[in-house]
Amino acid sequence: MNIISFIDSHTSSAALICDDKIEVLISEERFTKKKGQICYPKKSIDYCLKVLGKRKLDIVLCNGKIAADPFSIRLARASTHSIHDWIEEQHKFQKPLLIEGKSVSKIKKNYLLSSLRKKKYPNTNYLGINKVKWHYDNTDKDRNLFRKVQIKTIMNHLKVDENQIKFPEHHPSHAAYAYFASPFRGKKTIIFTMDAVGEKINATISIVKNDRIKEIFRTGNCNIGRLWKYITLLLGMKPDEHEYKVMGLAPYSHFEYSKQVLNIFKNKFQKTKGYKFLNCGAIKDIYFSFQKIFEPYRFDNIAGGLQLYTEEIITKWISHALKKHKIGRVVFSGGVSMNIKLNKSISEIKEVKELFVPASGGDESLALGNYYSLFGNKRTRPLNNIYLGPKYSDSEIKKAIYKNRKKDYLILKNITNKQVAKYLALGLVGARFSERMEFGARALGNRSIIADPSKIEVLKKINKQIKNRDFWMPFTPTILDFKEKSYIKNPKKIFSPHMTIAFNSTELGKEHLKAAIHQYDLTVRPQILKRKFNPKYYDLIKAFHKITGIGAMLNTSLNLHGYPIVMSPDDAMHVFNNSELDMLIFDSFLVLRKKIN
Repeated sequence: MNIISFIDSHTSSAALICDDKIEVLISEERFTKKKGQICYPKKSIDYCLKVLGKRKLDIVLCNGKIAADPFSIRLARASTHSIHDWIEEQHKFQKPLLIEGKSVSKIKKNYLLSSLRKKKYPNTNYLGINKVKWHYDNTDKDRNLFRKVQIKTIMNHLKVDENQIKFPEHHPSHAAYAYFASPFRGKKTIIFTMDAVGEKINATISIVKNDRIKEIFRTGNCNIGRLWKYITLLLGMKPDEHEYKVMGLAPYSHFEYSKQVLNIFKNKFQKTKGYKFLNCGAIKDIYFSFQKIFEPYRFDNIAGGLQLYTEEIITKWISHALKKHKIGRVVFSGGVSMNIKLNKSISEIKEVKELFVPASGGDESLALGNYYSLFGNKRTRPLNNIYLGPKYSDSEIKKAIYKNRKKDYLILKNITNKQVAKYLALGLVGARFSERMEFGARALGNRSIIADPSKIEVLKKINKQIKNRDFWMPFTPTILDFKEKSYIKNPKKIFSPHMTIAFNSTELGKEHLKAAIHQYDLTVRPQILKRKFNPKYYDLIKAFHKITGIGAMLNTSLNLHGYPIVMSPDDAMHVFNNSELDMLIFDSFLVLRKKIN
């Protein structure tokens, strides 16, 4: 059975599964170069069709048992909204609707149409979506109209019948992805999912026995994800994208003041009672209510208080379920699972014996979660390999290099790991482009910027001359499996191959990874690498270890600030040409600036 599965919400993505083998998993943003792209992911699906070749397509999966509100699809906030647009939306749409109680239909229609005109109608790839006569005052009717648009587009593009199209539900797909991507197959496991919203639900708890997932709780009243979204905006950063920056800022806060912010959230926002999330006060709108409340508080203390609150309320919620069901094997997915410091706190819960947080638990993972939700069973293959994007031949790479080269570039052929490792040991910063592209928000070696993690000076270089990142944001390391105990404290031996969980660093870790740990709290978010997952990357770091004694590599995503991780060799050369990277490392070529050599 051959399946194409996709998600059309933020970070739209597609997957190809043929006879139970995951052949492709890719996000549309890599093609369009628009971070968080929202649309029918036509380019991603076309790539799946290319790989499918002459094989017959049997089933198409589109996430959403309940169709999305076309208002959000047409706006495509994550990929088109600037921070200014988000603030304008609060004043022109959310405030009149939620605080002033004005007519839904008039406010929604006027705001949407004015916003679309300003953006020249973002291309959603959905046939006729801008010609439908929407209701605006009845979201359910508009959802039904949008479902017809979805079906028409899928049938037209993929030449399938309507009975070949299925629409899996949002949170069961999050849960299935979390479990079937985990190493806990066949074992009794408890699954938690949490996000801002998915089909009117934002948190679930499920129990797995014999590879069968049974949901035991769901709620639409867990507003932690939404809280992060709008506090991110209040702090002058972009919702649905920069929440990780708020998390990175949090450790710099002053504990006394961040604790005051924590208590404000506890008293005015939400608390837990058993499984339930209960509202504490009369907060009509997160943005305007907390804008007023936090007027006397500094930005870092707001971030710190938000992180403390999130860890406290969610660990309490999870602890209750673990004690009740006496299960210590935990998996966690959904957008909130992208908070690696929260995941650290979850790992430290007494009742947690084992924890797995899969790569990129946000909505992009639903492209695969759809499949696991409907077809997951004892025979289903786990997601051991996250390198499921395009691969380019040596001739394609050579063509891109010579097309985009500048006069001061030196191009070396047939390079060895030893040569590259020597350059890295000297303090050079390189970009690594190798084999198939990895899936998800975090670079895992094949589309990465890499450097010696012990040299603190590379921090400033990467931040200012290459990535233009915020000064407080930490980098992360790839750690070879045999060096894990030397660098991180992991008493429960938690499996963390995808940079999804933070750990405390050891004394040696603080020395060898000083540029790849959080500069204030000294925690580390590692990719623990086993050779079987990425032999070429592993061997490069091993060569570096042989020269330096350091069994790790600083690893951050290969992209310019505000853009998604690169996909093609042309993309990689574009980053090299528009930054001060020292070298660009391909499998058979090395592009080096002559002034360095």
